Amino acid sequence: MHPIPSNYWKAGAHEIVSHCAACGIGVDGLEFAAHLFNGDPNRKAFIFYHFSKGGGSTTMNVSGSESGVSDGISRTIPDGTPLVKMLRRPGDKHMCVGCFEKYHRDVFKSVALSLKGKAAFVNSHYTLNPASYGN
Repeated sequence: MHPIPSNYWKAGAHEIVSHCAACGIGVDGLEFAAHLFNGDPNRKAFIFYHFSKGGGSTTMNVSGSESGVSDGISRTIPDGTPLVKMLRRPGDKHMCVGCFEKYHRDVFKSVALSLKGKAAFVNSHYTLNPASYGN
């Protein structure tokens, strides 16, 4: 199920393959986009995601998004979980989860809190961002 049922759309060709404007990491396979906080220009953000697939579930380590270092915690992601890999602010370019969190910390916190239990964030080290832990 889409994390924001009323505000999602099939990602356009320019959104399916994206590179982080800050660190250059590339992500492909993004299938959907959605926006949060549409009425609030100070918090509005777009998320880009696809659904997890692969035999029932996938176990991923949880790590700090900037360091990529796992703290020994892992989490099982059931098939069909939305995996958010890129975000952007209106008028800005796409950023990976770690860079978006670094440069837009307050907006990221709002997005993460809004999506808690509805999606997981995957950073550039292909580990779950700590905001995903406990979903």
